[in-house]
Amino acid sequence: MTNETKPPATAAPKDSEGRPPFDFAKWWDRVGILMVLIALVLLMSLIAPNFNRVDNLLNIARSISVNAILAAGLTFVILTGGIDLSVGSIIAVSGVVAVVLAIAGLPAPLAVLAGIGVGALCGLVNGALTAYLSLAPFIVTLGTMTFLRGLAYTITAGQPIVSSDLNFKGIGIGYLFGVPIPVIVMAIVFLIAWFLLERTRYGRHVYAVGGNAQAARLAGVRVDRVTLSVYVIGGACAGLAGVIFAARVISAQPTAGTGYELDAIAAVVLGGTSLAGGRGRIVGTLIGHSRRPVDGAHPAQRPLLHPAADQGRRDHLRRGDRQPEDAAAALPARRAPRRLIPRPPSPSFPHSGADTRCPSRSRSRIPCPAGAGTSPSSSPFRAAIPSRCALPWARLASASCCSASRP
Repeated sequence: MTNETKPPATAAPKDSEGRPPFDFAKWWDRVGILMVLIALVLLMSLIAPNFNRVDNLLNIARSISVNAILAAGLTFVILTGGIDLSVGSIIAVSGVVAVVLAIAGLPAPLAVLAGIGVGALCGLVNGALTAYLSLAPFIVTLGTMTFLRGLAYTITAGQPIVSSDLNFKGIGIGYLFGVPIPVIVMAIVFLIAWFLLERTRYGRHVYAVGGNAQAARLAGVRVDRVTLSVYVIGGACAGLAGVIFAARVISAQPTAGTGYELDAIAAVVLGGTSLAGGRGRIVGTLIGHSRRPVDGAHPAQRPLLHPAADQGRRDHLRRGDRQPEDAAAALPARRAPRRLIPRPPSPSFPHSGADTRCPSRSRSRIPCPAGAGTSPSSSPFRAAIPSRCALPWARLASASCCSASRP
């Protein structure tokens, strides 16, 4: 036997102080999205004078709070290598249930908890079908997305349920120490998510399942329970987002949350979480979602970017506060329609009786020449020039296309 000597393993290169060299790719993977966010903030500060105002920043934070809470729950799901497409429909169902129960007389805390519980129950169904029946999460959540959206339409009969005195509307439009309550709720949700993922054994299990489920099972991790739990967390976050959304619009909207799942998934991925699972951070999700443009907000909640835009928004709100009759009076008066005055008959073609319209052109309002017959076949050049009637009669002063004959 020959003894084969293996070449010594090459150690990673180090600098003079014994530290590994700077890895730009790794650094960019960790803080790149933060650098992009800082660059965008600086750019907007230079372009828009009012961007750095406190009320504008609070409006931006409030406008992204619903989707940010949704993205926080989806981070748990995606870290395990799963996906949840039903969170947008869960927003609708949970908001509808919370509003209906509140209108029925249920106290505000119980109505909010009911909405969150409905979301957690939907997540439980998704997790059970995925973890214990080994079904593809994409197919499972795609089916529940359609089912829950139809359920929201069924409960509301396809119409929004509006309640101006909704007892839990403060969670969507209220303030606490000058800060919007949705922003405070969003901060609490991200703090809890950060603690679970970074400081608990459960968080290590989530990363382990996403990195290699088989190895995690051999290491003693209950993969099925972890998978089930992350879908429950995602559903509960979607339920909370649905309650806040319903409180903001003071109604139960069956179309609420349409397309929100794609925004949340994009925020998670932009924050550095891998769709394959096992890699990502909850802080990155918050930073990634902060880049989301503000859209779909009420004019009173849109950020102020320029003094002219600010003044225009105030004018819009003043017009919106008017009563219907005042708004109608403020509209400019409509100009009366122009009356078409018929032209007098041409001297060359005076009216010659009851049947003076061109028989070969029934839509024509132009009188035929005097003495013209009514038979379209009496013209010898009728077949040769069929388009003469389409020309203005002023150009046919010497020829008739109706029934006059030429010698």
